[in-house]
Amino acid sequence: MQRANPESESLKNGLAVSYFKLGEIYQSMGKLPEALRYFEQQTSLFEELQRANPESESLKNGLAVSYSKLGEIYQSMGKLPEALRYFEQRSKLGEELQRANPESESLKNGLAISYEKLGGIYQSMGKLPEALRYFEQRSKLGEELQRANPESVALANGLAISYYKVGMVHGEMEHLEEAWQYLKQAEHIWAILAESFADTPEYSRNLGIVRQWLARLSGNES
Repeated sequence: MQRANPESESLKNGLAVSYFKLGEIYQSMGKLPEALRYFEQQTSLFEELQRANPESESLKNGLAVSYSKLGEIYQSMGKLPEALRYFEQRSKLGEELQRANPESESLKNGLAISYEKLGGIYQSMGKLPEALRYFEQRSKLGEELQRANPESVALANGLAISYYKVGMVHGEMEHLEEAWQYLKQAEHIWAILAESFADTPEYSRNLGIVRQWLARLSGNES
């Protein structure tokens, strides 16, 4: 149908959604080359649609999701430069969307996740200053989200994770005072969560890990 109506936006959008679903199925089956092929086809269609409608928030958001999926696949395949390129494109679109809608929690959260992925890739590549920059940006957004939703356990945990990652990168860079400060912030949040949600072992486990690192930094590791 799309070949018979190549300019139809609705048909092109429907086909893009179909490619996305196929990509996700192949991804869940661990068939990454096949998943990559369908996510690339989806991305190509969204790029065409977005060029024709550059002000469309929904198309820009769809393209951002496409870039993120390509980044995930390339990362899973161990192709970090390619993953980095797509996550950077995803972050660029996320920043545009967030500037246009600064109060949108979902856009801010999506951008925070994107920064976290970029930080993780740069860290894996040994590029610590770049990793630190993105992890710090992720923490800043996490703080904004948590202030707006102080009762959200998921946001509090996400913020603790981001503090932990910033602290670990500072530690790798031998910035011990900064590492200590961020790890203490992570400890504070996880201590509250571990006490409030004793039936969720993740929080106690994370609390134990961060306290081990704090003990190492203080020289009191047993």
